[in-house]
Amino acid sequence: MIVEDDTKTSEVLKTCYTKIFTDFFIKNGIPIKENTINIQLIIKGSIAVEKCRNEKFDIISLDFNLNLTADYDSEGNLKEDSITDGRTVLGVAHDNKTCRGMAIVSGIQSDETIEWIDNKNKDIQVIILSPTRE
Repeated sequence: MIVEDDTKTSEVLKTCYTKIFTDFFIKNGIPIKENTINIQLIIKGSIAVEKCRNEKFDIISLDFNLNLTADYDSEGNLKEDSITDGRTVLGVAHDNKTCRGMAIVSGIQSDETIEWIDNKNKDIQVIILSPTRE
C-alpha cells in the first residue's frame, strides 16, 4: 500500500516498487502470476488507517505529511480532525501488525523530528528515505 497525497508522486512510487518487486521475483525464480504484485494507492490518512485495521500488507510506503487532502471551511480555516497524518497511520500499522515492512518517504530532514517512532519490539522495520534539499 502506498499512502501519499500527491498523485504524481504515488504513481512514480508505484512504478518503482513494481520494478523492484518484479526484479526480486525474477532473480529468485519466483513465478509472477496475475495480481502477484498488487499495490493500492491511498491519498487520505483516514482511509489508510481503516485499511491498517482491516487488512495485511507486505510493505507500506508512507508519507508523513498528508496535508494535500486536508479539508478547509468556507473561510479557509483547517477543519478540526481533517488530516490523519502519517504518524497516526504508522502507529495504527504498528499496533495492528499490519505489515512486514515500511518505507517512510518524506521531506522531513532530521532524525530529531522522528524520535517518537517506537521500534523497540522490532516488529516493523522502518526505512527513512528523505530527499536532500540545499
